[in-house]
Amino acid sequence: MKRAFILALAVLALGGCIVGPKYTRPAVVTPTAYKEPGQEWKLAAPSDAIAKGTWWEIYGDTNLNALEIQAFQANQGLKGAFARLLQSRDVAHDAIVAEIVAALLAFLGAAVSAGKAGP
Repeated sequence: MKRAFILALAVLALGGCIVGPKYTRPAVVTPTAYKEPGQEWKLAAPSDAIAKGTWWEIYGDTNLNALEIQAFQANQGLKGAFARLLQSRDVAHDAIVAEIVAALLAFLGAAVSAGKAGP
């Protein structure tokens, strides 16, 4: 019984190694050039001088301006991100203050103990 099980397991394991018919690579027609002949690479021309804050104002549309302001004020994700930013600033400020206080207390403690060390 045990020998038959091992033999069956070996047959199944070796049977998984059989891949199938011999693979032949399909023929692919490769073009000699791209479809857009004559076009040269265009160098990037960044527009860093353009204001990026209220970009929609370049259209001069008062309705668009009002809609953008309304969307900005109603954006809960942006409000949440701003609240998290303020919270992280408060935590960082508290950590800095705590570090300064700890250093000051350590300094004062050392100064007091040095003052008591006299004869």
